[in-house]
Amino acid sequence: MNFRVGQKVVCVDNTTSFGGVGWHPNCQVPQTDTVYTIRALGVGAYGEMGLKLKEIVCCGIFAGIYHDDYFYRAARFRPLVENKSSKGMEILNSILKDAENYKVKETVE
Repeated sequence: MNFRVGQKVVCVDNTTSFGGVGWHPNCQVPQTDTVYTIRALGVGAYGEMGLKLKEIVCCGIFAGIYHDDYFYRAARFRPLVENKSSKGMEILNSILKDAENYKVKETVE
């Protein structure tokens, strides 16, 4: 999956990490179905693609070494997909509502 810095992503998996060890107590756990912004890309602790998030920081002890800002596994996230057609319909409905409020009503005599 292709990610980029500044991209909005949604957490789809915040279950425990490898081997059922769980999240480190100092690590802020991303919340499922919550939108985050990517602030950095890199390699995670296990050699997989990782993301650093603007809204929260993951820190803790890995392999006996304290890390104050390491990567969340990218597999836990999906790109945010905004439905452009619904945004367009929202704008169109707003224009139609405004037009209706200023419409000149004709009377037939």
